[in-house]
Amino acid sequence: MLDDFGKENMTEWKLGVIYDIINARYENLMPILVTTNYSDEELISRMAVNGDRKTSEAIISRLHESCYLVEMNGKDFRFSGMNMN
Repeated sequence: MLDDFGKENMTEWKLGVIYDIINARYENLMPILVTTNYSDEELISRMAVNGDRKTSEAIISRLHESCYLVEMNGKDFRFSGMNMN
């Protein structure tokens, strides 16, 4: 389970670890559940280290092939009853 995917401050080391985890699960046909508030392009840009987008593009490609997209467009329950001026 990768929760709030894309929120982390990316480093080359973190990107390598994320790639290794997703790729291993992809190659072994193992499930993975990912939640994110970002689009594909936003994730790729956020994960690109030193402007190199190839690894982040490979991650998103593997997620697309191995995951079902379920879009959640409801209101954030954490904002219920809060005055957000």
